Amino acid sequence: MASHDYRPDIDGLRAFAIVPVLFFHAGVPGLDGGFVGVDIFFVISGYLISRLIYAELDESRFSIIGFYERRARRIAPAFFAVSLLTFIAATLFLFPTRLVEFCKSLLWSSLAAGNIYFWQESGYFGPEASTQPLLHYWSLGVEEQFYFLFPAVAVLIWKWGKARLGLVLLAILALSLIASELMVRHSPEAAFYLLPFRAWELLLGSLLAMRTMPPPPTNAIAGGAVAAGIAMILAAVFLFSERMAFPGLSALLPVTGSALAIWGGERPNAAAQALGVTPLTYIGRISYSLYLVHWPVLFFANRLLPDIDPAVRTSVVIAISVVLADMCYRFIETPTRQRGGYWTPMRIFGLTVTGVAVGVGLSLATIAAGGFPGRLPADAQELLAYQYDRVNPYREGTCFLRPEQDETAFTPDCLPTTKPLALIWGDSHAAHFLPGLKPLLEKRGYAVAQITASGCPPILGIRAPRRPSCTAINQLASDWIERNKPSLVILSAIWNLDRHLQSFERQIAKLEEAGTRTMILGPSPIFPDSVPVLLAERRTGGDQSTTWASLPTSAFAYDDQLRGQFATWPTSYVSIMDLACPDKICPLMVGGEPYYWDAGHLTTAGAQALVAGFADRVPSPQ
Repeated sequence: MASHDYRPDIDGLRAFAIVPVLFFHAGVPGLDGGFVGVDIFFVISGYLISRLIYAELDESRFSIIGFYERRARRIAPAFFAVSLLTFIAATLFLFPTRLVEFCKSLLWSSLAAGNIYFWQESGYFGPEASTQPLLHYWSLGVEEQFYFLFPAVAVLIWKWGKARLGLVLLAILALSLIASELMVRHSPEAAFYLLPFRAWELLLGSLLAMRTMPPPPTNAIAGGAVAAGIAMILAAVFLFSERMAFPGLSALLPVTGSALAIWGGERPNAAAQALGVTPLTYIGRISYSLYLVHWPVLFFANRLLPDIDPAVRTSVVIAISVVLADMCYRFIETPTRQRGGYWTPMRIFGLTVTGVAVGVGLSLATIAAGGFPGRLPADAQELLAYQYDRVNPYREGTCFLRPEQDETAFTPDCLPTTKPLALIWGDSHAAHFLPGLKPLLEKRGYAVAQITASGCPPILGIRAPRRPSCTAINQLASDWIERNKPSLVILSAIWNLDRHLQSFERQIAKLEEAGTRTMILGPSPIFPDSVPVLLAERRTGGDQSTTWASLPTSAFAYDDQLRGQFATWPTSYVSIMDLACPDKICPLMVGGEPYYWDAGHLTTAGAQALVAGFADRVPSPQ
């Protein structure tokens, strides 16, 4: 098969990449691993683009300028069109602070570095994914950075032979995969977003295009490879979840499945023909545009249509995304890919330079203007300008650890030994009680210890893929308790005990048997957006109310479940939901200050108000 031949099965494979991503982002149940669609795209991209490079190198006609002209023709027109429309929507519908965040992401993405921006912003208290209309651009950054480097490597080594290039690429692939597996244990966000830890996925496609492995010897083997590859992809889509460590070695399942499907398609077979059926190839052809438009559509639908049935909203989002992608493919992608008409190479380069300049210029101007806060009422502006410095109240960096810190970061003042002792143990939803709990406990005569870390619930043995130090931090807490025998241990977290209930029960029983009293603080409310933003939205509409009555019933149901579960335990369970949302109505302000500074973390005023509500249940030292 010639390197330039069209393969409908690959367009069909693109459908197996974009549909899981679309459904996963839209919240279709059962597709918790739909994010692996991006990994499929990486393999396809590495294969298709590399085989063109190799064909031109073989014929001694490869040109870096020609390569980048093809990349610009393929990527730039639709990218800048969607970016401009999203900018207009963001300017109309986002508050100044969110508009500034959006423009920062647009600025970096216009410079092919969106993945670096989102990595930098991916800390525990960084902007939520649901507030980032261009979050999906991270994968475009990975690809474009790869293609800034790959052609130069290929050209430099090709002159010493195709086999040597294959060995070099194989070595880089192995190093990238090893680095990915190591990094996912230490900095999962870096492993997810950054090129060095994703390059192996593109390189697998590149090696496949080099024909380092001969084509399938028979049609039966080819068909089996395609079928096995699709089965591996579907297994990842249905069995993976965001809670697992990824990419690393976990990504081998969908990535290898994609490579098998491509390799098997090199010979005619029934499985490859099934991939090439018209519905799949149609979705595959519009997959780039569909990828570009689906996330902004979903973002603004969730924001502008919050009260409609989620299933209806999901259906609307998918339908609108497909229609817009079809239009983008027909009227933007297709015309600009035609080399013989209006869109000459010079015009394509001109369009790309102009697009970058417009994206950067609009972003910088909007950032400099602070998101144009003057368009909002003064009280809304005041709320949006609200800043809460959590470092001192939470003791961040010393007793409340950031994601990159490990158990050695706790300072001695976090772990006093003077009796009687009380320990606050948990994640950020333990640390946010500290401004209320610490003064109360000290007034009762306790020396207060604090072992808290972001994303790390106080459950011994738990493995948190995005917080690799969590197991060691909890073990440190257990060892400290055993040595110092505190009188009281207070545990709090964003609880998810479904898989750990029995081990947690044994943990509590051990504490009580040793004479340590325990208190469990139940789940805290989590709102759909930052509380200052929710209040500012109301002020903009002339609504001065300061309560929220629309938390999902599941939040209260889980609290009820835990309360019933702990009713027969010796531990004391405190329903934070009852205190924070009496009669399921949640106050958002206390003493003229927001109760929460983001979507669910307490301010000092909020912590003091909540702790006052259960202060009589905090025992004095015996």
